[in-house]
Amino acid sequence: MCRASKLVGAQASWNATDLVAFTGSFGWAPSKDKISAGDQKIDAFQYDLGLELRSPFANLAGSTPFIGVGAGGRTYSYRDLNVDSKTNFDGYGAVGVDASAGRIGLRVEARDYVSRFQPITGTGSTKTRNDLALIAGVGVRF
Repeated sequence: MCRASKLVGAQASWNATDLVAFTGSFGWAPSKDKISAGDQKIDAFQYDLGLELRSPFANLAGSTPFIGVGAGGRTYSYRDLNVDSKTNFDGYGAVGVDASAGRIGLRVEARDYVSRFQPITGTGSTKTRNDLALIAGVGVRF
């Protein structure tokens, strides 16, 4: 089954060398509990740190392809219920490209997340999930 959802967030990267970068990401996705009764809203937070290996050769228009790996977590929290939040570990593999023109950059990235999902309320089964994320963003270089 394929489901699309919105995620709003930020990403920061530090180029340790021309070939290696460290990247941190944080995102928030509003959702609804589709299992429990009522119209309960859930906030899902995604955060991770990763390592990217970049091509030593810039392609057309100053773009640089990269591959990456990282790990982090997902926290699920009800907005209106007094229920403890649930945090699960995740990891990812990524491919993408960075293109820049001066201080302004464009980034397109695909991430394949593998995560463990455990229901917040404790009912239901724990599952290993595989999620594909397509990310695009505009950045400013400092």
